[in-house]
This record gives sequence, structure tokens and C-alpha cells, in this order.
Amino acid sequence: MADLDGLNEIRAQYGGFFLAAGLVNGLALLGILPRQASFIVDAVVFGGLITRIASLAIQGGMNGHGGTIRALLNVDVSGFALSIVASFLDRLSSRAT
Repeated sequence: MADLDGLNEIRAQYGGFFLAAGLVNGLALLGILPRQASFIVDAVVFGGLITRIASLAIQGGMNGHGGTIRALLNVDVSGFALSIVASFLDRLSSRAT
């Protein structure tokens, strides 16, 4: 029973995070929201998911985890970094024009 509760919670949280991010990014692509809003939402979502590092440190590292956790950690770090870089570059380009 506890395993099903955990799976449901993880699906709901990840689904909610990425549904919100997808909606904000889609609205930014359509020009309804500013691009900076999408960069901020992406940085918050991926930055929050990076806290996985703290959890891994508390439990003593990556031992016992499969490739999925390693891949997710890489995706989260990449998503966070790319959203920060995109925000910075967008600000630079808007100042230049």
C-alpha cells in the first residue's frame, strides 16, 4: 500500500510541475506571457528538483540507485543551467535593441 501511495505522490508532483511549466512555456511561445516568465518557472522547477542532491548526500550517495536517478539528476542540472543562461541571454539581447 505504501508503495502505491509513494508512486501516486511522485506522479502527481512531477505531473503538476511539468504541466505548469509546459503551460507557461507554451503561453510564452505564443507571446501571451513574457519569455522571462518561462525562464523563471523553468529555473524554479528544475532548481527545486536539484534538491535531489541533498537527499542523495543524506543517504550516503548514489549507491543502490539505478541509471534513472543519475539521468534525472543530469536533466535537472541541465534544465536549471539552460534556463538561467537563456534568461541572461534574453536580457542581454533585449538591452541591445
